Amino acid sequence: GGKMAGDIDLDKHRVLKLPLPTDDQEAASKKYHDDNLPPGGYTEGCRVDRGSPQSIPDATSTYLIFDTEDYDTDGMHDLVVNPERVTIKKSQYWWCGVCPPQPPKRSKANRGC
Repeated sequence: GGKMAGDIDLDKHRVLKLPLPTDDQEAASKKYHDDNLPPGGYTEGCRVDRGSPQSIPDATSTYLIFDTEDYDTDGMHDLVVNPERVTIKKSQYWWCGVCPPQPPKRSKANRGC
């Protein structure tokens, strides 16, 4: 158990007025995060994407092949050699996100399997 501090705004899906974090697993406000960025701000990273759909069979491990780059500041990704790989070159906190496209909603006429 524990006690939650801060306001919860379920209409906007956010937690407000968080106290300063004192433990590695505690939430932090955007202001706290912004105030504790390293000097010079964001300098390393890459953003990769797929330019076209990729077939992924059921019940099979499949690498996602990233065939486009928005940016790559440190040579973390290669479009030719191992395009499914992003190599993290520095030990620090990293943000990784995956945003798969959503399939169209199924209607009575399109129920799928």
